Formats: sequence, C-alpha cells, structure tokens
Amino acid sequence: MQYNLYFDISAVFINILIIIFFYCRRFLPIRQNRIYISFVFVLLITTLLEIVTSHHDMKNTYSSRFLAYSLNCLFLMGTTSFGVFFSLYTLSLADFWSNFTAKKRILTICFLLPYIFEVILLLLTPLLQHTDKAIFYLDSNNIYHRGNISFILIYVVTILYMVSIVSMLFIFRKRISGENKGLVAYFIFAVLLSVAIQYFFPSLLVTCFITSLTSLTFLFFIQKPEKVLDSITGLYNQTAFIKYFNEIRKSDEKISTVSISIKDIDFLINTYGLSDFNELLKMVGDSLSRQYSYRRVFYIGQGKFSVLVKNSKAKDINLIINNLNVAFNRLWTFNDIKIKLYTQICVVKFPKDAKTPEEYFDIINTVFSSERYTEPVVFADKIDLHYRHEIIRIEHAVRKGLSERRYEVYYQPIYSAADKRVIGGEALIRLRGDDGKFISPEDFIPIAEKNGTVLRIGEFVLETVFSDLAHIDLEEAGVKKIDINLSVAQCMQEILADQIIGIQTIFNVPNDVINLEITETALAHTPEVMEKNIKKLVEAGFEFSLDDYGSGYSNMSYMLNIPFSMIKIDKYIVWSAFKEKRSETALKCTIDMIKKLGMTILAEGVETKEMADWLLDLGCDYLQGYYYSKPCPFNEFLPILKKQW
Repeated sequence: MQYNLYFDISAVFINILIIIFFYCRRFLPIRQNRIYISFVFVLLITTLLEIVTSHHDMKNTYSSRFLAYSLNCLFLMGTTSFGVFFSLYTLSLADFWSNFTAKKRILTICFLLPYIFEVILLLLTPLLQHTDKAIFYLDSNNIYHRGNISFILIYVVTILYMVSIVSMLFIFRKRISGENKGLVAYFIFAVLLSVAIQYFFPSLLVTCFITSLTSLTFLFFIQKPEKVLDSITGLYNQTAFIKYFNEIRKSDEKISTVSISIKDIDFLINTYGLSDFNELLKMVGDSLSRQYSYRRVFYIGQGKFSVLVKNSKAKDINLIINNLNVAFNRLWTFNDIKIKLYTQICVVKFPKDAKTPEEYFDIINTVFSSERYTEPVVFADKIDLHYRHEIIRIEHAVRKGLSERRYEVYYQPIYSAADKRVIGGEALIRLRGDDGKFISPEDFIPIAEKNGTVLRIGEFVLETVFSDLAHIDLEEAGVKKIDINLSVAQCMQEILADQIIGIQTIFNVPNDVINLEITETALAHTPEVMEKNIKKLVEAGFEFSLDDYGSGYSNMSYMLNIPFSMIKIDKYIVWSAFKEKRSETALKCTIDMIKKLGMTILAEGVETKEMADWLLDLGCDYLQGYYYSKPCPFNEFLPILKKQW
C-alpha cells in the first residue's frame, strides 16, 4: 500500500514548534501542564514512528521481523494513547486530582483498564499471528496487515475515551470554563473525524496531523501563560500559587513560604506615580527571580511577594530571610530615582500553620495589614490565633453582609441649641456577626475599605436613609437634618455626585434635609475629584460638614476653600477640653474662629447634662452623644424627636 506521508511530515514540524513555544514560555510545573507536554511528546514520537513504519511497509526494507513488530506495536500504542492522554488532560482541567482520595485513585486505575488491555494485546501480537485476536500481522515478506476483527478494537477504545471525555464535560461542567469546554469538544470532533477518514482511507495518514493542529490550538487558548503570570512583574501570580500549592500539598514534602511585603505602597504610588511604582515592582520581581528559581517566586499582589521552599529546614528559611533583608536594605534605582524600601517578612509552614491557600492568604493579610504585628520578621506560629480568627470572622461578615442582610442603619440623635430639641440624627452603619451581635465599625470598616465592599456599603446607607425619610412626613416627625458619612473610597469616585442625586431623585426627599459628612483624610486623597463632587452637590442643594475636626492634622485651607456649612468637633477633643483647662482654652478659640468663618459647630461625645450645658455656653450650635441617645433603629429614633430637653 502506498501511504501519503505529507500530513505526517507537517505534523512533526507542528509538534516541534509546540515544544519550542512551550519551553520558551514559563509554564507552571503542575499536572495539567505535564500531561499536556507529555501528550505532545507522545504525539511527536508516534508521528515519527508512523513515518518510519509506513516507509518500511512501502519499501519492504525491514532488517528483521522483530524490528517490524516492534515499530508497528509502538506506533499503535502511541495512536491508542491519544484518547487516554486527552481524557486525563480533561480531568486536570476540572482539578480532579486536587483532592486525590483513595476512591479517585481506584477510579483512575479503572479508567486506564481499556488502554492497558489494548497494550497487552499489542504486546502479544507475535504470539497471536493469523488468529482473529491479532490486532495486526506480518506476512512472510514482513508487510503489515490489519487484523480481521481485532483491529477494530483500536477504534472502539478511541471512541470509548471520546465518550468518556464528553461525560466529563457534563459531570464537571461547573468546574471547566465555557471556553475550555468548547475547545475540548473541538478536539473530540477533530479526532473522530480523523479516525473516520483513516479507517475508510487507510493510505491517507491524517490522524497525527489533525491531532497536532488541535494541540497547537490548546497551546494558545488554554496553555497560555498569561493566566498564571503577573503582567507587571512577570512572576507567577496568585492564581498560579493556588494551582501549584494544591498540586504539591498532597505530597509528603515539607513546604514553607517566605513572604515579603513592601510597606506604604499608597505613599509610593501617590509620590512617584503608578507607572514608576510598576517599574519598581518589575525590578523587585527580576531581582527575586534571579536569586531564586522563577518557579519558586510568586507575586501575590499589593506589593507582596512569596518564595516557596520545598523540604525546608530552619537554616534554609533563615538563609532566605537574610538574603531578602540584604536585597531590600539597599537603595533601589530606577528612572533616575533612588528609593529605600521598607518591608516586612512572614514565614508560613504547611500544614503546620496553614492547610489551604486560603488560610495562607488569611495569615499574610493579617500580618501585613495589622498594626499588631510590627516586627520585621513574623513567624505564623507566633500569631495570636484568636485575633486571626476574629479577623477572618469579620471579613466573612463583611463579604456576606449585604447578601445576608446583616447591615443595618442606626441613627444617633443631634440636638439643636436654637430649637432646644433633637432635630435630626447621624446615620451610622451597623453589622451583625454570625452570632447576631454587632461588630464595631472600627473593626469592620477598615476591612471593608481594603476589600472594596465599602463602596456598596456606602450605597446601601444612602438608599436606606432616603427610603426611611421617604416613608414619613418630615415636618410632622420634626426631622430637619440627617447626616450621612461618606467614606474615603466613595469620595474617590468621580460618579459620587451623580449617584447621590440619582438616589435622591428616586425617593424624592428634599435635598436640604441631607447633610453629607466627609473627613480631612478623604479630602487629602483626591482633592480635585472631591471638590468637583462637592460643587455639584452643593449646587443641587445638599449641605456638607467636615467630620472629626481636630482628630488628625487639621488643614485650615479645607475650611477656607470648601463650602462647609458645619464643622464637627471630634469627641476626644471635647473630652480633653472638659477635663483640662489648656485644652478648653484651645477649644474656645477654635469655636470662635469657626463661628467667625460663618459655619456652625457640632460637638461630639456629649455624655452628661453638665457637659451639654458647658458646650452650649461655649457657643456650640449642635450636640451629639450618649446623653441624648445611643444610635438606634429608625422606629426608635423618631420618638426621641418629640422629647423635651
């Protein structure tokens, strides 16, 4: 029989290109990638064997009968392995082995049985010559011939594995992305098409060629390194860390991570700009990948890098810590800028300190973001577990708060000196934990700011306040003013003004009833954006107050340049002035200055009648504190408006 070898020759070049591309790009050493590249190597070898055996069959140039049997057996083993390899590859896409139990081990062995049975038959071919059980046989001239019946077994097994892949796509449909499912289906169609062509046209050798084309498609659409590489540093990213960790944690190897965090990244970005900061991250990543194997270094994000160490001993960990300290305790030079980086290191051991990637991230985020841990090097086993679990509990409540209706808006009454009664209140967000008890805003607000949920929380507060006010008669209830805090993250949004005006339009609450509170911190972060939002909201009829005045580095320019209608004196300033004469003098001067600038004053932290009378004598226009009421739900807040003081 004369064979057409051009398809096979093309397939050889395609597979060589795949191997070159694969090793030139940084591939993650996980099972999925190992199965893929093993498949390509088997495909290359099988294609070469097909070229050799076909050439020998056409020319009848076998030097021995043993060589003829060996080459043809190896070729058919390679051909039948395509379906097996791709079935295993599909399982790897579904993370089937991420939790490799004894049951899964048995299933894997059963899954391989058809292929093993076929290989045994191929190895027994010389003993089964001229019987129906032989997959192929050689005549007296060593010419290859298909078996009468048994050769069909190759196609049956191939189809069996294709069916198993289809079953996997259904069983693991939630664990395999839509794009990957489409590509796997494309592979099945291509292989079945090639098998059909070659069955009916034995001289047309297209199976290896079509399979090679599909493998090339997988290289660029599934095996692309962009999914596991950080675009800035070029290091493996957080996704890669999770995949790699889940791969090796089932082994008996001892694993540790030495993570290092660049401190004050907000300051660095604001000072040098995002572009220069990214250039700095790239330099750090290059330095770490030169010092350690690139397969061991990960960029976790937000200025955090991690070096993964296998079979680690104390001396190995200490050596890495020393090397990192030496590397970072120097001046970094980029774009004619010299800068000293301040860092912190955290060492986590598996499974002693953490059993999953999620627990690892919880640990390093706790260490690097908490003021409780300020040491240059922190070992995870020294962490206060109660504190860590508390942080995790709060993070869970923050993430689930909106979907599980854990957030509530409470109101703290505000007393007016002119009206001699409570005329409104400040809207305050509250969050309940799993136990139904409130979590302090001082604990959950910083976490919400870090994970981004503070924006949605702020929107929830706005919608709740406007909804509460829309369902009452404001004049009859005696509500003149409701204060709403705006977070730093909200103030950084250019759409803030449009968002607030949009909510007000929906509920049709008078704008002048709403007083928006912002802090000096919010003004300092995005002065231009904030000033633009304030201008638009003031023109729409909203009022603004500067919250917690005196709690930080107060900037006089804010009061002079931004149209605040009220300044709120921080409660700690009030308490200090109530107890100490010099502080009282300072408070009197502050009140006098603010009044002369044409703004009203609200004093926070009023706890007794004596304190209230004293603040009214100093000239405060509004008072707020536990003396009038603790924050309470809206239905409990309304009766307080009718109370006489």
